[in-house]
Amino acid sequence: MASRHDDAREGILRRDLLFARFYLWFIAASAFDIVMTALVLSIGGYEANPMANFVIARFGLHGALAYKFALAILVIFCCEIIGRRDRRTGRAVAGFAIVMPAMAAVLGGWLIFRAAGGDALVP
Repeated sequence: MASRHDDAREGILRRDLLFARFYLWFIAASAFDIVMTALVLSIGGYEANPMANFVIARFGLHGALAYKFALAILVIFCCEIIGRRDRRTGRAVAGFAIVMPAMAAVLGGWLIFRAAGGDALVP
């Protein structure tokens, strides 16, 4: 018979993360995205995401960091909930979560490359 104390260990906050490796890649891609965003803004570019643009306009880059951190927590929490109901779907959502900030970061790098006169280097 399980005690009440044993039941507490089985709560969602006490379990291993289902897709921990995905989350590491997601956090890395998100960090790369925020760095690229800061660089694009520093050369006179703008944030294309309306919500992130609002946060940056109102609270600056510190606000953008807090927004990105809160968004990451929300995404991981959603992946865990979805993954506990359907592991395959949860894994797909976690994979998609990696792709989105990675694509934004690559786009930011491309914009910086172009702004730095990189077009002259491309035949």
